[in-house]
Amino acid sequence: MFNFFNVRRLKIQKAWGLHITARHLRGLNIKRRSNGLWKVEALGKVDLPEGVSKEGLIKKLDIFAQCASELRKKAFPLPLKNTGVIVNLPEEHVFSRMIEMPNLKTEEMEEAIRWEAESNIPLPMEKVYLYWEVLPALPAGDKIPVLLSAVSKNVVDELVKSLNLAKLTPLIIESESAALMRSLFFNGSFATADGPFIVLNLKEHYTHIIAFDSRIVKLSTTIENSSKNFDQTIMDAFKITDLEAEKFRQKIGWNDQEELGRKLIEATQNPFSALKRNVESVISFYRNKTDGKEIKSILLTGEKKSKWSFFDRFLEKEMGFPVNWQNNWDPQIWPNKCPFVNPLESEEHNVAIGLALRKYEESMVVPENKIGKKTVISPNLLPRKEEELLQMNMLSDAIMRVLLLGLVFLVFFWAVGVALSLRISGEKEQFSRKLNGEIDSAKIGELKEINRENREIADLVSKIKNYEKESYLWSKFLEELAGVAPPGIVLTQIETLSARPGWVKIGGLATERNKFLGFKEKLEKSVFCEKVESPLSNYVTAEGLKFELEVSLKEWKPIWSGNIPKRPQSTETE
Repeated sequence: MFNFFNVRRLKIQKAWGLHITARHLRGLNIKRRSNGLWKVEALGKVDLPEGVSKEGLIKKLDIFAQCASELRKKAFPLPLKNTGVIVNLPEEHVFSRMIEMPNLKTEEMEEAIRWEAESNIPLPMEKVYLYWEVLPALPAGDKIPVLLSAVSKNVVDELVKSLNLAKLTPLIIESESAALMRSLFFNGSFATADGPFIVLNLKEHYTHIIAFDSRIVKLSTTIENSSKNFDQTIMDAFKITDLEAEKFRQKIGWNDQEELGRKLIEATQNPFSALKRNVESVISFYRNKTDGKEIKSILLTGEKKSKWSFFDRFLEKEMGFPVNWQNNWDPQIWPNKCPFVNPLESEEHNVAIGLALRKYEESMVVPENKIGKKTVISPNLLPRKEEELLQMNMLSDAIMRVLLLGLVFLVFFWAVGVALSLRISGEKEQFSRKLNGEIDSAKIGELKEINRENREIADLVSKIKNYEKESYLWSKFLEELAGVAPPGIVLTQIETLSARPGWVKIGGLATERNKFLGFKEKLEKSVFCEKVESPLSNYVTAEGLKFELEVSLKEWKPIWSGNIPKRPQSTETE
């Protein structure tokens, strides 16, 4: 529908990923530059008050809207201005099944799939939104695989309503597990390798278990076992604090070659056994649903590997097949530099990364129903009525822009035509007056006077430019100071040093030492400053400190020494 205008794809290309959990909202926008490097344009996180989001449903719409608005404003380094978002749904509300269907026409296929869905989806058909996507068929056989997905109408409608109240427009809705898998394997080869595998997303408050094969999330479940559970058992066993327990897990870990490691293994036996049972249950369920197909390996993600020392080796020994760590910005998958300043941020925002990356998979897939370039095959769970309404709104917006642009061009060409007409009329009149000899000596005198004034103006401009070359433009330097001085910094003194031409002394007050250090760092990076000297007295006081800096100005010329004011000049700004 409306593929000619392609407005939907243009809208999606500007969207950002919004990850909603029971505790947090995380937003992330990512962009690929023309040189191939990736850049995180905006990154944000806000805490949700208890009870706002529960069991995947938004319970308090007004508070959710306030938190979403706060997230957009507090995103760093730039706010999240666009209203289009790619958002997640919790796993417990998404039902997915792989079914095989005869190769029918589109109209017949839709009817047959609805009949098939009634026996595969554990909810009444009138209460769900149904989605399906035909997958690439195997060379042999007359049936084609179809990915069937369904989600409760109440859950999706409430989510869309909540986002609209927050002045956000959902463009794509997908399961959290699909977004996670995309963040791990985008542009990578492991996700499409032969053989299914398990992904354990180890988080602070829960663990996400995903069975993944052939770019499809086959099975997904969430359990309460988490790093907090392991730390609590370590705290109880060794009588230590939670911070000490986390360090114990990092430094000692599940190292059965050391005594302390064996004690930690013994202390965490209960949460580990529960985790192992849930993984074995997923493996068994997957084996039964796939006629004996075996899981080949386990990948660990969610938290940094260093926080789980020797855990992969211990889990591999217990499970009997390979266990490896996979971070969502693995240099083997992402050959370009990680766009995060702090790599730990990428693990905390792994689902938001996958959501933000979906827009690139959407833009890469040009032919309809062609999914060869997708890392994860996941349907858009946005209701069709919302998608059609969105298409109509975007089309109307595009038409209005075209009409407005046409009106601007029409006015422009009309103005050009009027100007040309007036000029031609004036030239014709002037030519006629010349022929009739009506140009008198007074007009010639006026022209000479105008030429003389033009020469005087040109001389004045030349003098001003020469004066600028021989002078230092203090106004630009003062504007730079005002720009780099953050809140908490008050400048009380700015004076030139006659004994050190090209140097300026800057004095002021800082509420905190960190504010002063940030101000000094920005000065050192300023295009106006060559060197910044700071005496040790500036670092003695932690709060309410008084500081003095001596700054060498870039591109200072000795000829400017004559422009140094005889009296010290000072200004004050905050």
